[in-house]
Amino acid sequence: MKKGAAILALLLLFVRTPARALEPVSQSGQVVAQALGQMGYTEGDDEYTIFGQRYGYPNGYWCDMFVSWCADEAGVSREAFPRSVNCARQTRSFTALGRYQPSAARGGSYVPLQGDLVFFHDLKTGRIHHVGLVLYTENGQLFTVEGNALTSRLDYPPAEVSEA
Repeated sequence: MKKGAAILALLLLFVRTPARALEPVSQSGQVVAQALGQMGYTEGDDEYTIFGQRYGYPNGYWCDMFVSWCADEAGVSREAFPRSVNCARQTRSFTALGRYQPSAARGGSYVPLQGDLVFFHDLKTGRIHHVGLVLYTENGQLFTVEGNALTSRLDYPPAEVSEA
């Protein structure tokens, strides 16, 4: 990954609510809030990140370490949200818990919810290579916040992004 990788949010909507007592935020909302709080974070020299530092890989690919860091910071138990430094390993953890659900794009029917993880598959090899947190879905589109994603990424043409 080139220097300059940053946290990317595809779309954020902020809605003002009337002044009233706030209700407790769900754990998934707390995880997403942690992710959104890191908007604008960029890697340091040699791809250093605070997310990788926490998990012993300060200069590694950090998308999975980012979502794990968000869960840690939100105080979510490891039983509810296994931590990992590797997307494929993270997928195996959720599969073992019976909580990995294929989306319609992968032959399933699951519609992701806020705070879910979304794993991105390479279209040629089928291997998982990236993970992000779901913000929401709308009209069949998925909106995420991710770590280790360049804000100016052009590595996938729009047709492939839609297919994936």
